[in-house]
Amino acid sequence: MPGRGQGPPPVQAPHRRPHPQPRRLNRSHVSKIGKCNTCGETRKLEKSGKRCYPCDHQGRKARTAPPPYEPDRECARCRVSKPASAFHRVGPGHRRAQCNECRAATRGSRKGEERPSRKSQRRRHYTLKGYGITAKQYDTMLAQQGGGCAVCGTAPDGKRLHIDHCHQSGRVRALLCSPCNLALGQYEIARRRFEPYLIRYGDGNPLLGYDAAE
Repeated sequence: MPGRGQGPPPVQAPHRRPHPQPRRLNRSHVSKIGKCNTCGETRKLEKSGKRCYPCDHQGRKARTAPPPYEPDRECARCRVSKPASAFHRVGPGHRRAQCNECRAATRGSRKGEERPSRKSQRRRHYTLKGYGITAKQYDTMLAQQGGGCAVCGTAPDGKRLHIDHCHQSGRVRALLCSPCNLALGQYEIARRRFEPYLIRYGDGNPLLGYDAAE
C-alpha cells in the first residue's frame, strides 16, 4: 500500500520490440549482366564488372600455368651451353647474356673476396675527380713510390694514402700517409715564421759570443 502523501505507482508501458529494419541488400555480390571486355558477349559479369565468369576462369588458369619451356643458351663469356635457369632473369622473356657463375667471378664473390662498397667507390671517384687525376694515375704514382708514403715509406694498412697538393697552384705532388700529411700541413703554415728565425739564430745567439765557424 502506498504510504501517506504518495500517489499511486506509475503505470508501466507495455514492452514493445523495436521494429525490425529491412535487410539491406549488398549489391557488390550481385551478379551484373553486361558486356564482357574480353569476349564481347552479354553475360553475367564477375565482381569487377569487366569480364564474364568463363573469361575470368580462363585468365586465372593462364596466370597460374607453369612458365613455357626455355631452351638452353650459350654464355657470352665462357661460351658454354647452359640451361636457362643458370642466367638471371631481367624481365618477362629476357635473361642476361652472361651466366651466374661468370657474373659472380667478374664482380668478385661476396663470401671469398671483400668488395668495396658503392659508397667508398663513389667517394674515391669524386676525390680523384676533385684533384684532376684518374684512378690509373693514382695507381701509377703508388707503384712509383714503392707502395708506401713518399716521405716515410710506410705502406698503407688497409687505407688509401692521402693526395698531397700545393694549396697555391693546386698541383698534385705525391701520396702521403696521414701523419706525414698532417705534419707537412703544419710545417707549411709555420714555415714563413720559422725560416727567418733559423737563419738568424740557427747557429746560436751572436750576443753570447758563438762563432759561426764552430
